[in-house]
Amino acid sequence: MHEDPLQVPLQDQPLREEIELLTELMVAASLAVGRLEPALIDQALGLGRPRA
Repeated sequence: MHEDPLQVPLQDQPLREEIELLTELMVAASLAVGRLEPALIDQALGLGRPRA
């Protein structure tokens, strides 16, 4: 049986965290109507609250 060389567990924690942040940013961008404001980017990345 051949094993797929690309099927490996992701054990690089900094890389995993970066992927999670990028995923959150992509979700926020896909839900945004129009331009994604910096405050919403910050919120998606867990950096702060959007301004009123």
